Amino acid sequence: MSKSTRSDQTELIESLQEKLAVQEARIADLEAVLGMHDKSLAATFKLSKSLSDILGLLVSLPAVTPEMINVRLEIATDPKVAIHRLREALKPWGVKIEAKRSLGYFLSPEEKARIKSIVTPAVTPPSAAPSAAPEAGVQPDQDKQEAA
Repeated sequence: MSKSTRSDQTELIESLQEKLAVQEARIADLEAVLGMHDKSLAATFKLSKSLSDILGLLVSLPAVTPEMINVRLEIATDPKVAIHRLREALKPWGVKIEAKRSLGYFLSPEEKARIKSIVTPAVTPPSAAPSAAPEAGVQPDQDKQEAA
């Protein structure tokens, strides 16, 4: 076997290893989304599938990069636009998505806990349990202000 054939094979192996690493990272991200039951996120917060996937990643992972939003989740819009839309959709619940340059987008541990409590409220009798979703025409933060 010639040296050029061996170097070609080595380059091919290295290329395939890099592609495999990218695919493994993508699988890990998608598993994180699926583990959060994005259907309940979408239903609770009235989100599209793509916004629900982003929220699932934010809840499941320490930080979400624009690359994860754009490439791995295959969302067509600009990641900044997608995060803006998600922030707007979550505004009624007072959920704050933070961002840090070179880190990405993230939720504080308190925000993650609050989202999980909204999606899966404590088990109480149906007559005593408040609705997780806002009533028609009333936003969640407005309920608190009106009660005060």
